[in-house]
Amino acid sequence: MGWTPEPRWEPSTKSWRVRYKNQTYRYPGGTGKSDREAEQAAKRQWKEKRRQIDNEAAESGERLEKFRGCIEEWRCVLNWLQNHGFGDDGSAKKAAAAVADLQERIQDPSSEPPDDAEWFLSKTPLDELDDDQLQETYCPIYDDALPESPEEQLRNGFAHIRSNDALWRDRLAAQKKNADAVDTNNTLAAQVDEFLKSKREEAKAGQISFGRAGTMRNHLKIVVDWAGGKKETGKIDGKWLADLRSMLLKRIQEEIYSTSYAKDVMTTTKQLIRWLVGTAGQLDHLPRNFDSKSLSIHTQIKQVETLTVDELSQLLGAARDRAKLYMLLGLNCGMTQIDISDLHPAEVDFENGTITRKRSKTRNVENVPMVKYKLWKETLQLLKQERSDSDDHVLLNRSGLTLVESSFNSKENTNKRDAVRLEIRRLSTAESITCTMKHFKKTAASALRNHQQYSGLERLFLGHAPDNMSDRHYTTAPDDLLAEATDWLYAKLKIKSTK
Repeated sequence: MGWTPEPRWEPSTKSWRVRYKNQTYRYPGGTGKSDREAEQAAKRQWKEKRRQIDNEAAESGERLEKFRGCIEEWRCVLNWLQNHGFGDDGSAKKAAAAVADLQERIQDPSSEPPDDAEWFLSKTPLDELDDDQLQETYCPIYDDALPESPEEQLRNGFAHIRSNDALWRDRLAAQKKNADAVDTNNTLAAQVDEFLKSKREEAKAGQISFGRAGTMRNHLKIVVDWAGGKKETGKIDGKWLADLRSMLLKRIQEEIYSTSYAKDVMTTTKQLIRWLVGTAGQLDHLPRNFDSKSLSIHTQIKQVETLTVDELSQLLGAARDRAKLYMLLGLNCGMTQIDISDLHPAEVDFENGTITRKRSKTRNVENVPMVKYKLWKETLQLLKQERSDSDDHVLLNRSGLTLVESSFNSKENTNKRDAVRLEIRRLSTAESITCTMKHFKKTAASALRNHQQYSGLERLFLGHAPDNMSDRHYTTAPDDLLAEATDWLYAKLKIKSTK
């Protein structure tokens, strides 16, 4: 019998807390941990809540099973029509529309599962129904309305429906048999699993982030759900790619996906196809339209989100020392939470007050500069105060663990611990100012870009590789100029006034 979670006392919130299925639930603590009445009330409320959660989960499982079965049946119809030269007629368009509609509805938790009338075939073979039962049964195979008279036409109509029903049941049975006969290694689902396995290995080796591997998994789940896991990878062609783009554009129009997310799904799919050609050998060549602009999904350039000097002053003034240090490292050195977590003692000169390093994300890229940051006195003071005894990390969390850590669990889902993000989120909520670590580095970089003398240094400040010949000189970084710009930033952002 599995472990049953029960409410436990949480001193920080003075409430009874339960963690269940990645969600946290809290109940009033009354007068404190010794308030037995409040404890029993919390246990009763939690018992009812858990029953509700488990019931909803069971209903959700049944709902998904109905959706997937109905989608698979319509997709089987579509595949038969396409394989037998009817891919462009009305029946194929109707089947494609049914698949698209069901796939959109399955994304909405509030949508009802398909009823019996929405399946392609009726639950009961039509030759087992008498005429009265048949007349009441919706049958999408026979699109024409049943003639009301004369009686002979009605009987002929019934015979035609029964014949069509039997014919399609034979077709779909044969289609399923053929699909089952396909080498499972050559299916889209199998090859996606292999591709994602390789990405997980890259993440473990530090070649890509764990988050990126998890995001690619989410992208390709959308593709497999849309195309069907039994799709033969050898049949992926230009039309398939164009159809995928059309589906993504439709979901953008219906506000299911943002344009940037849809573009990312298409980009990941193209990475998969390149892998199918090069590594897996499942495709002989890339589709002819692979690099065509017709497959592009255009996104609008987002306005850079920055913080005002007043907002910075409020946040820094209200922050605990740890949060303040994280913010200052973002403003002073353009760091993200990964950079802060990876900061090595050898990269910090505590005596001269500098940090010299490459960004964690691009530390293995040859033309990315080694940047020397001059630390503000507040940044250096807090860094000395909060430094750990570790030989590998300047900063650790209260438990002596790295600030940011990602891994895969037994189900190959991404697990992530991010103490920096959590600290900034607490402060953001408390002060009602939307901010993440990206806001701090972007605020500083934007200020540099808008300065007449220091414009162009923002790429060096952010540790980016030069993107044109005129910037190549900064691979031998102009330390003095960046130090001067850093002093200007200190005054511009009024850091001194936030003590």
